[in-house]
Amino acid sequence: MSKLEKNPIDLAIVGCGKIGAIRGRCAREYPGTEWIGLCDIDEKKGKKLAEDFDADFFYDGLQGATETFRGERLDYRHRRRVACQEPPCLNRGRTQDTRRKPLATNVVESARVVAAAEEAGAELLVGYTQRFRRRWFTAREHVAQGRLGDITSAATRAFVNQMVGVVRLGGNEDRSLLSPMVISGTHALDASLFILGNSKQLVEVTSRSVTRTIVGLGTQDATFNIFTFDDGSIWSMDCS
Repeated sequence: MSKLEKNPIDLAIVGCGKIGAIRGRCAREYPGTEWIGLCDIDEKKGKKLAEDFDADFFYDGLQGATETFRGERLDYRHRRRVACQEPPCLNRGRTQDTRRKPLATNVVESARVVAAAEEAGAELLVGYTQRFRRRWFTAREHVAQGRLGDITSAATRAFVNQMVGVVRLGGNEDRSLLSPMVISGTHALDASLFILGNSKQLVEVTSRSVTRTIVGLGTQDATFNIFTFDDGSIWSMDCS
């Protein structure tokens, strides 16, 4: 029997909230993890998490952390507003920068993150972590193998109740950027495009929004979208 090869990793996690804590614990349980570093602007919370799973390093400043961390993989688990206020500085030589969607709530800030990754020669991985569940892989495989035939149209609907929307909006200063597409739509968009595969490339997007019920919070109630691909197929996506 061949001996299993060890695939060691060094991991730096920016953001010590619920998701960051889950990622950190999973990484610590992985036998190949040789080093874990943490960063959070909340020093008390960050240090407690570092103690909980015996992290090797903690830093309370994003700028200093990205310059100090030795991690081969940088994992961002921050709030959306942090992405806009503190664009990351990627270290040269870091192989991977893993981020949950979206990169930022502003297209200019998103472009800045992509440009920084390209300049640093880093591999920027962006996506909805739930896409890696077995059912999504199964659906993607069915599409790739042609079991559903030639897909000419698709539809996706994402719903978030008003209570969740209010809570999400409450912790952000610029609420105009947190549309239903950002709060709930990015999850469904990423999962849907993942299932459809890489053969279809988007060429056009048409969107319409309605603002009435939660206009006082500074954002829209719902957004409906029509995506057109290079092969002529269309995809309808609605989120509210």
